[in-house]
Amino acid sequence: MFENSRWLRAMLMLLLAGTFSIGCGGNSGDSSNSDGDTDADSDGDSDSDGDSDGDSDADSDSDSDGDSDSDGDSDSDGDSDSDGDSDSDGDSDSDGDTDSDGDTDSDGDTDSDGDTDSDVEDVNPKADLMVSSENNYWKEGTLTEGGGGGTALTVSDQEYQSISGFGGAFNEQGWEALKLLPESEQQRAIELLYAQDDRGARFKYGRIPIGASDYAISRYTYSEKADDYDMNDFSIDRDKKLLIPYIRASMKYNPDIRLWGSAWTPPKWMKSNNDYNADPDGMMKSDAKTLGSYALYLAKFVEAYAEHGMAVESVFVQNEPEQYTRYPSCGWTAALMTDFVVNHMGPIFEERKVPAGIWYGTFSSDTLNPVPQLQNQELRKYVAGLGVQWDGIKLVSQMKSTAPDLPIMQTETRCGNYHWNPEGFPPFNPDRPANDHAYGLETWGYIYDFLEAGVDSYHAWNMILNEEGKNLDPQRPWPQNALLVVDRSSKKLVITSAYYAFRHFSSYLNPGAKRVGLSGGSGNAMAFKNPDGRYIVVIQNTGGAKSMSVAAGGKTVQFEVPGSGWATVRI
Repeated sequence: MFENSRWLRAMLMLLLAGTFSIGCGGNSGDSSNSDGDTDADSDGDSDSDGDSDGDSDADSDSDSDGDSDSDGDSDSDGDSDSDGDSDSDGDSDSDGDTDSDGDTDSDGDTDSDGDTDSDVEDVNPKADLMVSSENNYWKEGTLTEGGGGGTALTVSDQEYQSISGFGGAFNEQGWEALKLLPESEQQRAIELLYAQDDRGARFKYGRIPIGASDYAISRYTYSEKADDYDMNDFSIDRDKKLLIPYIRASMKYNPDIRLWGSAWTPPKWMKSNNDYNADPDGMMKSDAKTLGSYALYLAKFVEAYAEHGMAVESVFVQNEPEQYTRYPSCGWTAALMTDFVVNHMGPIFEERKVPAGIWYGTFSSDTLNPVPQLQNQELRKYVAGLGVQWDGIKLVSQMKSTAPDLPIMQTETRCGNYHWNPEGFPPFNPDRPANDHAYGLETWGYIYDFLEAGVDSYHAWNMILNEEGKNLDPQRPWPQNALLVVDRSSKKLVITSAYYAFRHFSSYLNPGAKRVGLSGGSGNAMAFKNPDGRYIVVIQNTGGAKSMSVAAGGKTVQFEVPGSGWATVRI
């Protein structure tokens, strides 16, 4: 498996042509999109084709019905134009793709000597206390040995699950937004996410949409030709425009990103409604010929990315199979997913020696309960892990008791600005998400809840979006929060509070850290033990500033936690 040969992945990255030039989903309770982002017209509505204004030219926009055109977005000669697609010789142009000789251009990835131009050593943060409060984030604090007044927390060595890391999703709209910034700011944005030292959040994972997500520029799949069961016309050329450069830019700061893929929709000809969207009744076809072809489609995705030096280590069958939305989506039953894995995907991955694990999910609610399927030993033969997001947290305890040997990934954090107006949340804003401190506090709570439930890793949805953050739902583009925001009018990068909510965990937890027991936290603190034996305690304080102490490993330290903020302590 590639994940066990990380040096090989780094070598592949350097040997194959490529560049490092930088240029929410979730169940909604109805058929609206849960994780997308089309730019809106001046009146705040999406264009008639459901795509955003300022899309690439007509060869890559969708038709008036919101679908991509018949050639799958490429120009008539198969090459792309000046908007950043590959030129006639198959190389990419000045936006940071490879030039005619196959080497990276001057703003790209590798130095003239062929080495990457960034220090990618994984280094623990220097500070033993970091604190954040509104508009005053990520500041080094002071620890004092010994106890004292205030709230006391005590860490025990009772061990729970291991933590493998944090990450987020690569989406086309994120890279499109990022390319509007000056190059130094583009680099800084990726550094903030993937730098493996004090400069960044030390993200370990990256999610790749297999075809269009609801935050693509327009709808597409890798197999646009109807009834191409043998995948003769399969192509990831579209991904070379906005996804592969995004991933390569991130690999500059973390060559060992653990890449995983999930599909929002199979090719539309594989669905009952012959459409990218599932609303109202777009189901995956259940005949063996279609299922076998879709298994081949997923295998070829892994193989195609490997050709670009990117080892995809995990593939999920379907994003939110219980959601029927107006953005790319597809309905499945749990029984159909099991049939697909057991009789098609598993055997084809074995036959072709696909170096990626098959993960069951991602499930965003308990309305489609996959847990009974996990008792199927033929399914267990192939399944390497499970994925949940949003209300899928309700499934975690059942999954752990039924399949305790399988890791569980939290695949997508809630995106905020909920259009169904749940009680206790701010009213829905149809124009833009708040990306405010309140959402940062909300996000910290989601991370806490899922880790406390027992997941092994936790993932953001969009890492980067523009300030409107709207998705591909043509009737109600849903403005969603992101970790980093590009303000298109000022051409500035905005680091949101939610980013720091992640960073207070991700910067300090090393892969293999164990969640351990903690008393006195009352749901506002969580403790871990890193492989090096040091303890990490992450705290959220929703009240006024206060003094706290932590006892761990025979040592007690005291410190101040700002009001309405966070602290991360290392002992």
